[in-house]
Amino acid sequence: MAFSVPIPSMFPWEVAYLNAVLEAENSLLADRIKVAEESIERRLWKLPKLQETEEERELAERVLANLAVLRQERLRPPARRA
Repeated sequence: MAFSVPIPSMFPWEVAYLNAVLEAENSLLADRIKVAEESIERRLWKLPKLQETEEERELAERVLANLAVLRQERLRPPARRA
């Protein structure tokens, strides 16, 4: 049974990121990661390069790196034995 819990967020892409990180089903994970990455990249594209937005920009870049690690660790094919 799927349920959702309201999560307060500071930035518009955080909910998509949390949906990916908290996804337990590997069959759904690739799509969740893709949605989160697209959401973050759209926001970064729109975000002006001002001092006021630097915190969000830095966090978004770290989160994109975290999503790449999540993809690598949970979605890579199993290692083949020699």
